[in-house]
Amino acid sequence: MTSRFLIFLMSIGTLACNTTEKWQTQSNDNSHLRSPQYPSVYQTKVANYQDSMKVMFNSGANGILPIEDIAAGKQVSYFPPNEKYKVVARFEAIRGGKVFKMPTSTDRLPEYKPFGKLYFTMDSTEQNLTIYQNIEQPDYLFCPFKDLTNGKETYGAGRYLDFEL
Repeated sequence: MTSRFLIFLMSIGTLACNTTEKWQTQSNDNSHLRSPQYPSVYQTKVANYQDSMKVMFNSGANGILPIEDIAAGKQVSYFPPNEKYKVVARFEAIRGGKVFKMPTSTDRLPEYKPFGKLYFTMDSTEQNLTIYQNIEQPDYLFCPFKDLTNGKETYGAGRYLDFEL
């Protein structure tokens, strides 16, 4: 994986759902995402990704947003893109990680194994995140994490980054 790809994906995950409620009602008009508010290429890419995630969440395709919320017109909202969270990470592979069943927001328990670690600095503090490999879909990599906003400003179950091998 290239450093640019990792930077982009790291920044996407830190921009996850921004809401004081689990979901907020919003207009379906996404034209504000391409306004001068998002002038940089980075911010435009993040806004486009957020658009695609809204479509996925609001279609009910992932089973996370309750169907009654979709019917009520509620949607996911996001923090505006912030280049502060665009970081360079160093990847280190994990060899021989043990397979385990990962709890999810549903009853499903997919099998994963540790695949690698991302090391980076944010606000002068060294951080790391673990990336997991899906056993049934080995090209799919998943990096779940939480921060101090979970359950307050963002979804309580946490945030995540998706990668492809």
